[in-house]
Amino acid sequence: MRSIIEQYCKDLTAGRLTYGYDHSCRVYYYAKKLGDHYDDSILHAASFLYKIILGQNTKEDSALRAESILSEIGFPVEKIYLIKNIILNTDPEDRPETIEGKLIHDAII
Repeated sequence: MRSIIEQYCKDLTAGRLTYGYDHSCRVYYYAKKLGDHYDDSILHAASFLYKIILGQNTKEDSALRAESILSEIGFPVEKIYLIKNIILNTDPEDRPETIEGKLIHDAII
């Protein structure tokens, strides 16, 4: 599943100067370094899907697209909800509720 998620990220962010695949790799790497006792499947998926759409309503659009991708590949439904919540709480002023959300939030900031 990880390789499929990463491939979606590569395909959907190809050609970007910012917020591309390399950025997602760094977010995932730094988020893992910031803490422990997290669900790595959630951390991985959220790191690679949080910026798959840029422009107006980026967070909302990316959350919906992530939900679609994760549903398509058979990701657990209960984790999809958590990933969408993480994606919707990535701005500096946001206060994520889960450890995975906090790790990604801090890795981005």
